[in-house]
Amino acid sequence: MSTLIIIIVVLAIIAAIVAALKNQGSAGKQGYPYRINDPFLSKAELSFFGVLRQAVGDKAIVFAKVRIADVLTTNKGLSNSQRQTAFNKIRSKHFDFVICSNESATVLAAVELDDSSHNRKAQIKRDAFVNNAAEAASLPLLRVPAKNAYPIAQLREQLAPYLGIAAPPAPEQSSASNTAPPPPSPACPKCGSDMVRRQGKTGTLAGKEFWGCQQYPRCRSVLPIGT
Repeated sequence: MSTLIIIIVVLAIIAAIVAALKNQGSAGKQGYPYRINDPFLSKAELSFFGVLRQAVGDKAIVFAKVRIADVLTTNKGLSNSQRQTAFNKIRSKHFDFVICSNESATVLAAVELDDSSHNRKAQIKRDAFVNNAAEAASLPLLRVPAKNAYPIAQLREQLAPYLGIAAPPAPEQSSASNTAPPPPSPACPKCGSDMVRRQGKTGTLAGKEFWGCQQYPRCRSVLPIGT
């Protein structure tokens, strides 16, 4: 009987040790029950992040998922209670993206990527608060609707006022457009019809351009170019 009791006690001890080892493995280092979270950005956010960085280029630095409390602070002159209340409203909120100066890391603008979830009542209320807070702090806040593709040139143009990015240059004109426009066609001195530019193939006008009546061959009137 005593042997059975001893075996039962030993098995109980082993089971307790195994359970403790399992708990320790799942909790990580004892006293620090942490693990790496899910991907930092959603697929939609990651896609837009890449486009946003291309639009900004080397003009500034782009950060993602920045706590609003790290961007905005409370005004001076508030009581402790007012300051704490104002801070509590922003402590758990974040901007999707924040653009900062290369030289000083000064915040230049914030960007929010709005997907369909922003149509929910609670989200609309949250967005209104963030808009008002940014406006009160004179922080430019750009809201971009989430979609499958984002034209980089259009996004760059929207950000230009805040980043000092020059407006996209106008398309280069072709050499043809740089030349003087052709002179207007004169009226035929015989029949009054418009004349068209022609090039002679035979006779004294061979190889030369001239004005010829568009009613040719009924009207054979010609004028030299420049008349």
